[in-house]
Amino acid sequence: MTTESMTVGIIGLGAFGQALASIAMRNLNAERIGALHLWARRKEIVDAWHTPQTGIHATTNLAAVLKADLLIYALPAQVFRPFWVAHKADLPPATPLLITAKGLETNTGLTLPEVASDLGLPNPLALLSGPHLAKELCLHSPAVALIAGAPKLTERFTQVLATDTFALSTTTDVTGTAVAGALKNCFAVLSGILQAQQAPQNTLFSYLAVGLQEITKLARSLGAQPETTGLPPLIADYMLTTFSRDSRNTKAGLAIGHNQRLDGQPLAEGLATLKGALQRAEKEKIALPLLKAVKTCAENGGDFLPTYPLRTLAT
Repeated sequence: MTTESMTVGIIGLGAFGQALASIAMRNLNAERIGALHLWARRKEIVDAWHTPQTGIHATTNLAAVLKADLLIYALPAQVFRPFWVAHKADLPPATPLLITAKGLETNTGLTLPEVASDLGLPNPLALLSGPHLAKELCLHSPAVALIAGAPKLTERFTQVLATDTFALSTTTDVTGTAVAGALKNCFAVLSGILQAQQAPQNTLFSYLAVGLQEITKLARSLGAQPETTGLPPLIADYMLTTFSRDSRNTKAGLAIGHNQRLDGQPLAEGLATLKGALQRAEKEKIALPLLKAVKTCAENGGDFLPTYPLRTLAT
């Protein structure tokens, strides 16, 4: 099957799903995609995507989208298991699935590919990661991205997503990519807490450097390649998420640091991932003291710096 005849389905039209749809539309217009199928639960979102343009089909009918040749999962990480429990019977087993969510399952600490395996999904899986603010992707500002998976699979997704402004590289290290994408959200929460509490910049970036060490430590304990967490798209993602005030996770940390309630705010995936990440670290018998400190502060509040001195974490 040529790329010109391939159909692409995007599951979820939140901010990031719509950004990916905007990118895929460029390849549709360039005749590198045969058709683009978009799914959302809410009719008003689907209606907003109705267009006279040939090849774009928005619907609330998930079964229609699951018939696409390539599928992109763009719902939150914590929705992954219940979503596929409900719909895996409708998923053709040979259809490649690209996971764009970043997180570890809260109650198990599993990466999303591990959750897929736990559910018995037979589909070929790949992961997308990188520094991706949705509103900037919609404007087609230049950005890098990384697709992790088997070489032939990553090549197929690269062919339908890469553009002149969306630069894609590939790796076979799914585990390292999954862990880096999940835990950077946790340390973005820390960044927000420290900024809210007016930590000196030397202190802030010292903590964030230790955070990178802990990401690599957990990734390697799960079998990741040593160099993966240092790949440019993953480092760029870490830098963006931990410092941009457009990041939901940094915003959540700012609220925590100011002792504000999080009720009603958009999901911060880092808060959901914290518990699972520490459970996984305990199972692997590794210590992640900074991540543990972030979880304690996120749950209990209080001033981070005197409670968790940097000198105790940097050894």
